[in-house]
Amino acid sequence: MSKTLPLRPTLKALALLATLAVAGCATAAKPGNMAVMDASSIPVTESDPGYGKIAIGTVAGGQETNPMWTSEVSAADFETALRYSLQSQGYYSSSADAPYRLRAQLENLEQPMFGANFTVTSTVLYELEDGDGNVLDEERIRAPHTTRFGEHLYATERLRLANEGSIQANIRQYLQHLRQVLHDLE
Repeated sequence: MSKTLPLRPTLKALALLATLAVAGCATAAKPGNMAVMDASSIPVTESDPGYGKIAIGTVAGGQETNPMWTSEVSAADFETALRYSLQSQGYYSSSADAPYRLRAQLENLEQPMFGANFTVTSTVLYELEDGDGNVLDEERIRAPHTTRFGEHLYATERLRLANEGSIQANIRQYLQHLRQVLHDLE
């Protein structure tokens, strides 16, 4: 004769398992957390070359987050972070006739599988084109970021934070490079 478990403890156990499953689900990187929003770090003024002259071209690479696996960075979220960054620095133009167009390819996002501290390294190829589609500058940037155990209890969230920090560091390095390129071009 088989025994059946009382319904109440079984429901409690299922509720606990559901809570643990939700807490461990991976979430996608957030564009606002990947963007360089501090304009004082790379001060650009209206008199600087490139101010209000850069539209965003093709942004590719990355992948969508599977909640049951790991946090990732999608091309759409990377593009949004790049646009926010260009806007905050004063470079962005929404015009189809902008003098410059920036293309970006998220080539790689090196992520650890497990650990207490997560270091993620992003590799992005940036290309600055003129209005005719001629590549004026090409720069590949690798940028690591480490999120430590104390920053978040859940590993899935530490990985998301490391992804966001790596992309933000990558964009920041590119913006510093871009400023010099624009000075050299004009």
